[in-house]
Amino acid sequence: MDGIEQAWYTRQFWAKAQPYGQSGPERIHLLEHHLADVGACFEALLKIPTIRRRLAAAGGCDDLDAATVARLSLLAAFHDVGKVNVGFQTKIWRNEDFSGGRRKPGRAGHVADMVPVLTNKDQKTAEWFFDSLGWWHEATESWDDRCGETVCALFVASLSHHGRPLQLESTRQRNPTIWQPHSCLHPENYVKRLGKLSRQWFPAAFHSDAPPLPSNPAFQHAFLGLCNWADWIGSDERRFSFLDRPCEDYIETARNRAREAVASIGLDISTQRRSFNDIPDFAALFEIEGAPNAIQNAIADTPLEERLVIIESETGSGKTEAALWRFAKMYRAGIVDGLYFALPTRTAAVQIHRRVKNFVARLLPRRTPSTVLAVPGYHPNADASPVEIPPYNEGAAGIAPEAVPWASEHPKRYLAAQIAVGTIDQALMGALQVKNAHMRAACLTRNLLIVDEVHASDTYMSVVLEALLRAHLNSGGYALLMSATLGSAAQFTTTGGNCLSSRSSYGNC
Repeated sequence: MDGIEQAWYTRQFWAKAQPYGQSGPERIHLLEHHLADVGACFEALLKIPTIRRRLAAAGGCDDLDAATVARLSLLAAFHDVGKVNVGFQTKIWRNEDFSGGRRKPGRAGHVADMVPVLTNKDQKTAEWFFDSLGWWHEATESWDDRCGETVCALFVASLSHHGRPLQLESTRQRNPTIWQPHSCLHPENYVKRLGKLSRQWFPAAFHSDAPPLPSNPAFQHAFLGLCNWADWIGSDERRFSFLDRPCEDYIETARNRAREAVASIGLDISTQRRSFNDIPDFAALFEIEGAPNAIQNAIADTPLEERLVIIESETGSGKTEAALWRFAKMYRAGIVDGLYFALPTRTAAVQIHRRVKNFVARLLPRRTPSTVLAVPGYHPNADASPVEIPPYNEGAAGIAPEAVPWASEHPKRYLAAQIAVGTIDQALMGALQVKNAHMRAACLTRNLLIVDEVHASDTYMSVVLEALLRAHLNSGGYALLMSATLGSAAQFTTTGGNCLSSRSSYGNC
């Protein structure tokens, strides 16, 4: 163009680039490939029975059919479609890439700059954008029973994958120039390509006999959490290496990588379940002598379908063993995949970690999962080994990278661990208006939430915990609370749980 040979990366729509140096990127990952990666990761998450059932429960359903899974995966794949704007694409261009009469467009993001398009402030762009997708009008007319409101809400949730809901009421001004062709980049044509590819990726999404997508807010929140989760998995270059050339059948590569990823990071536990024999007897499971006591027998007799159970008994009476025994029975029944053992302080979490770790090793001796210590600043696989500052520099702390479970590489991922022991605040952040709250809550739903020393919660924490429990239980999750004083545990009775007390008969609290 004008005698200037364009750099190879200026002729591609990219999603990931490294590094951004003055000489341009050394490598890029095409946008269409990254969309396929994340769509495949979302699809792989929903192939895990417990995760799929929890999402269905959030939507008021027993399960999700194949067409619904495909539709949700397609919407999740389009989480980064905002990157087609040239203001974002030219971020990696060098100054000389704009020579030959090519003007440098204004820099733009890929999330907030979608707001004027979504709200029709930029009407011209909105018209060609949604027309170019090819399937949008079909989806809004037939995928839900609210005239497209549900599809639009889920699309906005997908765009909110960075952990904060997109604010459609923002004052973001329209910027139509970033959506217009620039040099070799033609956003409208590329959106058409993405629309055609997505039909090939998820053909089941277009089956005409599928039920409408669930429309309740809890389902949208859970969907956003899974999108956030899928994006974290699909953005890991260790498992999704960069590819800078179009590949028409890349979706198969993405699906293979996604299956391997969810297995390698401990989410797909099907092999672990197949290797599981049965629960050892109580004495062998906890390496203690004698038979279970009254409170432990009571927990053994409690129906596994009970979503919330409260154990009230004095300190040292064996509540921890009772709670872990219940988890073992729930795991055997396929009701939960793992557990998060929440304690009020870092010290208490460190102290209980080894007990849980040893219990898991005896329960699952053939394929023992890591028991993550979900306490920032500590080695995630150790029992009481503070990590040198900075806390997540494993090299500086003398930690081999392969010894660090994926879920513990960042505190935001703690609740994605199959087995974790940590502080209660890590779970409570799933019920607060903080970044990545939706992902925390979505990760937690597949596991049994055990909260120890509930009596240690102040009024503020108790209110937040009750909100967390309501959301967790309404999404099909299970919880067990332990307290040394029945009075403070009783404030959670509005959630409809059962109380096991060593000082009163078994029954509803």
